[in-house]
Amino acid sequence: MHDEILFVAAPESDGSHPDRRGRRTELAATRDLNTLPAMNRPVPKALLLAVIVGGACARASGAASNNASIIDSAFAKWRVTGAFALLKKSKDGSWQEVVSGPAAAQRLLPASTFKIANTLIGLETGAIREDEVFKWDGQPRALPAWEKDLTLAEAIKVSCVPCYQDVARRIGPDRMKAWLSKIGYGNAEVGAVVDRFWLDGPMAISPKEQVQFVRRLYEEQLPVARRHQRFVKRILFTEEVDGYRLFAKTGWGQALTPQVGWYVGWVESKKSVYVFATLVRVPKSQQKLMATVRKDL
Repeated sequence: MHDEILFVAAPESDGSHPDRRGRRTELAATRDLNTLPAMNRPVPKALLLAVIVGGACARASGAASNNASIIDSAFAKWRVTGAFALLKKSKDGSWQEVVSGPAAAQRLLPASTFKIANTLIGLETGAIREDEVFKWDGQPRALPAWEKDLTLAEAIKVSCVPCYQDVARRIGPDRMKAWLSKIGYGNAEVGAVVDRFWLDGPMAISPKEQVQFVRRLYEEQLPVARRHQRFVKRILFTEEVDGYRLFAKTGWGQALTPQVGWYVGWVESKKSVYVFATLVRVPKSQQKLMATVRKDL
């Protein structure tokens, strides 16, 4: 079964492109896993991701080369490149790096996975509230799911890029950079454009850094009010199957070549917790593959 490791994510785009009306829109974005047709979703819906990987590692008798081979074969199956990092919480409360590799240390655009940090910073600075409602101005947007008023929880669920650009502008470049450094997020670079740095750069983060950031969120150890961390954890909830609960966020960055696809989060059960970060690189010529490969890798 270890040859069927699932790296799961939803289709998302952060690049400007002609939309369904033929207009050039500001951005394309996430269609969350919950909006995908059920027949196109993986079984067991990513909730066994960490369990499968953990079991595979156990069967590999802890051999790093075997663990890397399992991951490499999964990427090779889809003829894409990428990286994977995973942390497993041990019974004594410590964390074990179950699977990772050299490529997992490379920093790249976070794309819409940055919405996790953006939400935390927005709440902590008072730029937004937990009961925030983003009002739609009636202008056409890249996705129908964005063309309505959205609560904060709904905005992250459908990955509303215009909503989160608004959040970043409210925070401002100085406060944003200060808080990125404080929470230890990637290279903490904001650059000159405060509402696009996670889409176009210079912001960058590695899979290894992603799992450490998410782990600290899971344990509510970030230098942010615990009530804000708990709120963000709640709105990242994706689904539950057979006692396994998935909390995750997608990202799709088109500013790089090859394009970048992310899926980060954690899986928890009564017995264990696994924090994961999956990074997939797909050539622009094969961008339609992104929606499938991040689900079925």
